[in-house]
Amino acid sequence: MTAPNTPTFSFDPELKRKLLFTLLALVIYRTGAHIAAPGVNVQALSDFIRNSAAAGFFGLYDMLGGGLSRATVFALGIMPYISASIIFQLVGGVVPTISKMQKEEEGRKTITQWTRYATVFISFAQAYTFTLFTESIPGAVANPNFVSRLVMVVTLTVGAIIWATGWRPYDADKIQPYGHDRIDNVVSSVEFERMLDPFGPTGGKIVRPSDGKEAKNVAFIQCAGSRDRNHLKHCSRICCMATLKQTTYLREKFADDFKASVYYIDIRAIDRIDDFYVKVKEDPNVSFIKSKVASITLDKATGNPILHGVDTEGYHRYSNPHDLVVLAVGMEPSVAKSDFPIAVTVNDNGFIEADEANGGIFAAGCSSDALDVNRAVQSATASALRAIQVVNRVARAEG
Repeated sequence: MTAPNTPTFSFDPELKRKLLFTLLALVIYRTGAHIAAPGVNVQALSDFIRNSAAAGFFGLYDMLGGGLSRATVFALGIMPYISASIIFQLVGGVVPTISKMQKEEEGRKTITQWTRYATVFISFAQAYTFTLFTESIPGAVANPNFVSRLVMVVTLTVGAIIWATGWRPYDADKIQPYGHDRIDNVVSSVEFERMLDPFGPTGGKIVRPSDGKEAKNVAFIQCAGSRDRNHLKHCSRICCMATLKQTTYLREKFADDFKASVYYIDIRAIDRIDDFYVKVKEDPNVSFIKSKVASITLDKATGNPILHGVDTEGYHRYSNPHDLVVLAVGMEPSVAKSDFPIAVTVNDNGFIEADEANGGIFAAGCSSDALDVNRAVQSATASALRAIQVVNRVARAEG
């Protein structure tokens, strides 16, 4: 007989089935890359199990609407992790030395097989944990979005905030005269850097996006979007060094069979970087053209971009074709001025200024200005020290 006023809860069997398979699909998807690989990344799988336990904890708490104490929910969410740990202990008995076995084909097959077993077990254990306790706990309310929303919002009271949100490359499509959005063989410096990655889209080869041919005649346009009243008014500081470095890639790939042309307003290579600039200038295959490129057009017959402008040292017009054009795009704050969630003083370039009106909020690195690595580290150190001073001052004032 049910006692009076005892809350009851009926769990829809169809929802239970969907919940089970959703969780199963989620876990299998997240570990699929490791299961399908010839050699299993055991460390990554181990990290996944720990993350799954944490996700189970927060997911349960969210789904149940905070109806249980966190200690209880944590105990429930950690169950799959404990079970999985036991499985890996058993695997340790079957496969004594995983690092050695990974070097052998049979070892890889054995590890893959046991990983599949562990993954399936973890999936069902997690699903069972969720469904069991949403079914049995009175008043529990299932949240259908909890699988994709394993987020916990925490409110903290702090004495100071360091804003270190970094930077992002300027959108080259906005520089319309250069045709980045229209001409295949015009790429940004970030895209060119990605091209040199052995695991990138071209396997580390310098090729033209339009036809896949090797690009041995490459133009580099400096200040693409920087120091421009129509785009970024500031100097982005890193572009010159990035281009100087990227010219050396051509030397590494093609030996003497290449040509690099650097179109620049002025090269800002300061401190020790100037030594590297001098070294690059000594390369006979690298030429520096003092000019702000006016526009880029396409030679439809060859697919070559053609650069148009005026050489300010010789004051003569040019229309130079190249296999590939690299735009040295500038940096801008990763958080737009209009997207700041709090009131801070921001300059015309979108960077946070050092202003008393900001109170205990301090910008660090490229959220304060366009900086290279050295200056970003110095800025971060200074911001951390200022934040510590504010916290200590307030602590002393409060006794």
